[in-house]
Amino acid sequence: MNARKKIEKWNAGMKDRLEAMREVTSREAGFEAFMKFMEVRVAHWEALWKENTKPQWARLRMNLYRKK
Repeated sequence: MNARKKIEKWNAGMKDRLEAMREVTSREAGFEAFMKFMEVRVAHWEALWKENTKPQWARLRMNLYRKK
């Protein structure tokens, strides 16, 4: 199984959080847009951090850099 398929499988449980983060951006010029981005980021931070610190993500990153 290649890395892209693994990531899609692992992200299936986080899909709603990832979609919420895709809807907002920090690159807009307005302060209100940035504050909206930060609100969404903070609301999902704990769940995203918990998911991304799992050993499966560390192994995937190590495999990526080991092959370069």
